[in-house]
Amino acid sequence: AEAAALLAERMREPLRLVHVFDLPGAEAVLGQRSPGASTRIRAYVEAEHKEIEERLRAEARRIAKPGVTIETAVLFGLSDQAIVAEAERLAAKLVVVGAIGRRSGPLWNLGSTADRIAQAARCPVLVVRQHERILAWGRGERPLCVVVGVDTKPATEVAVRWLESLRQAGPCRVIGVHVYWPPEVRERLKLGASIPIGMGHPDVEAALSREIRAHLSQL
Repeated sequence: AEAAALLAERMREPLRLVHVFDLPGAEAVLGQRSPGASTRIRAYVEAEHKEIEERLRAEARRIAKPGVTIETAVLFGLSDQAIVAEAERLAAKLVVVGAIGRRSGPLWNLGSTADRIAQAARCPVLVVRQHERILAWGRGERPLCVVVGVDTKPATEVAVRWLESLRQAGPCRVIGVHVYWPPEVRERLKLGASIPIGMGHPDVEAALSREIRAHLSQL
């Protein structure tokens, strides 16, 4: 949440702080669409919902930044699905999520909420594991080091162009990393000598570096 507030401030964007209430049937109970729910169940769900709303509002006050509009919302359903749907509804420019999450339900028991959001979202997803580094960047103590996987395909162009948002928000040190498969490169570059698998080759890497640098310079 602190990293998201900082990015919202730097990018001059509003922030929507959400929590997914993933208790099955909770939305129906709160919406009075579950006539079979007992008074005890209804009281429990309402109390849990109220506590979540209060915690969200308290968190919004804690991370408040000058000039940043922060809204809160309680969503229902499975965490990853609800967050992705909310991001699409709002046409969000970025989803910020913690690295560790949990999800109830019988499906997709392996993996994490962050993984599923990253796979399903149509906008960039920032998975925060150590927020202190981002906060230090926000305080101007260090540039933000960004490693981006690069090649000559369209996905690289999208990733590199999106980095401009971060570079406008603060100083960044960008490192481009390219992984190559020796047999494929050998054939594409028409090299006569063999390239041992698992080992580098200076001529190949020099050629690849020139190719990647030329591509990135256009971006």
